[in-house]
Amino acid sequence: MNMLGQSRYLETKEAIMELLQTKQFPKNKLDSEEELARQLGISVPTVREALRELDREGYITKKHGSGNYVHKSAFT
Repeated sequence: MNMLGQSRYLETKEAIMELLQTKQFPKNKLDSEEELARQLGISVPTVREALRELDREGYITKKHGSGNYVHKSAFT
């Protein structure tokens, strides 16, 4: 991955982190990857990679076929 791609990914991760901390998600379920991409004005694959990293770091859980869920306890 080139530096531009890496920086886009990091910017996306930070933007999603801000959403996680400030937005209320019903039942802690995030918006779809497509909706997050639309909100952030970025591609779905970039959003997907940022979400994978947030999953690895314990901020969210990715459930195949169900969606992505926020761990509010990770922010306290």
